Amino acid sequence: PANTAPCGFAIVFSKIHRSKPQNRLSTLAESADQFSAEIRRFMVGCQAELVSLRYRAMLREPTNPPAFILLERSGANAICFRRYFSNCPIVETRSWVDCGAELDNRPGSVAGISVQRSEWAAVAARIANLRIERRNVAVVGLVDRNDFRSSTSGAVQLLYEFGCGFVAESPFDIPYAARFVTRHLAQQPQRTATIRERIWQDMPWRSADFNSLQ
Repeated sequence: PANTAPCGFAIVFSKIHRSKPQNRLSTLAESADQFSAEIRRFMVGCQAELVSLRYRAMLREPTNPPAFILLERSGANAICFRRYFSNCPIVETRSWVDCGAELDNRPGSVAGISVQRSEWAAVAARIANLRIERRNVAVVGLVDRNDFRSSTSGAVQLLYEFGCGFVAESPFDIPYAARFVTRHLAQQPQRTATIRERIWQDMPWRSADFNSLQ
């Protein structure tokens, strides 16, 4: 850091430079402790700056593990899925904004999107955009067959074409959807350390270089 160690080094070197040539060796010996202290201070400052830079970078990194992100109004599908999930986290959302935020914070997740008859075409278009913007996200469409007056085959086909990896048309399809979710999440990279854990690992007193100067 420019505002810490260089000033201390300048004082030490200036003291040596101003001394008479015949006295510089003794002046250097006298300044050894101060010089060593400046080195330690410089190392601590560098470590602090490194932690600060990594912290700012990690604030932009998602750290939460992948999950099953449900977007629905009622919460009924969440109840059904929890019967088949043991270790898979389920995050319920009620809006596209919240769903998108969770997907950004949990890369590699699966989005479970409830599709109503009155808006299924618009939802299909949103799913297509979601898959374009977040290519590592899988999508499960959740269609209520009773909500459609006619056959759901047309809607289901469109959902597949627009990016759904699986479409559940009834509660009987939930176990198969759960398998799809579990398989996708199992293929994702292992969890990385959280921001707090990584910062703790970067603390100066955990550094061997720092400890060797004590």
